[in-house]
Amino acid sequence: MVSDHSPIVVKSLVRDWGPKPFRSNDAWLLEPGFKEMVGVKWRSYNVQGNNMTKLKDKLKFLKVNLKIWNQDVFGCMDTSKKRFVKEIEVIDNLDDTTSICENAKLRRMVLISQLRLLDSKIESLCRKKAKAKWLKFGDTNSRYYHSVLGWKD
Repeated sequence: MVSDHSPIVVKSLVRDWGPKPFRSNDAWLLEPGFKEMVGVKWRSYNVQGNNMTKLKDKLKFLKVNLKIWNQDVFGCMDTSKKRFVKEIEVIDNLDDTTSICENAKLRRMVLISQLRLLDSKIESLCRKKAKAKWLKFGDTNSRYYHSVLGWKD
């Protein structure tokens, strides 16, 4: 059997839709001093114009400051985690060989609490990235799950 259809060539035109929209991270709210920093920055912007123009300009300035702040604070989370774990291991190794002082025990407790906070920030960022990937690519296993549930695609 011969098909009477001709192949179609689909061409994609790359369009510039402007800058990517700015997105905040829930993990930022876990960072001590974040809200105060945003408030200080917001009040420091001196912009002119009507209220809508002022809001737009302040948001534009805040976006720049938040990107820099994000890079400084969240750009080094893996390094900070490694540093916390290494310091905890050093204290644990000292405790195995000799008895450690109360200051070292307190330092270990502080490091563990900082590590837990850092882990919750990393987890929050991972959840956001996973959700974004799911929204972009969809559930690739939907046919499998629907067949298990007895639903049809």
